[in-house]
Amino acid sequence: MQPGLVNIVVMQIARSQKVAIEYAKNQRDNWEKEHLTQQKQSTEFLVKHELLPVTNYVPDIRKIKENDVKVFIGVGEWALIHHSWNAQVAEIISEKLGTKLIHFPGHHGSYFDQPDAFAAVVREVFNRVE
Repeated sequence: MQPGLVNIVVMQIARSQKVAIEYAKNQRDNWEKEHLTQQKQSTEFLVKHELLPVTNYVPDIRKIKENDVKVFIGVGEWALIHHSWNAQVAEIISEKLGTKLIHFPGHHGSYFDQPDAFAAVVREVFNRVE
């Protein structure tokens, strides 16, 4: 191959690499923009339609008591130890209903990483119902 032709081929390869790199960068930038937009929309939906209704909900203790149904309030030990808001709410509602607070092992997802211990507590609660 002639030296001039080699230079042309090398330049074309370099240009192709530059174009490919620029294309990949644009794809990544577009993906990041779309991902951030989607993440923002998901967060707004979560707060508006799921978090606020849950955190603003106040149960009607009188009506729950009138239903004459056994109610069990459960909370994870992690939440109790760390005095999280959901543990505080569980304690208050349990007290107002006059029920014993059920302590589950671990944290919010312990049914997944401690299934046997979690299942034992569930079985204990079901046995109380019978």
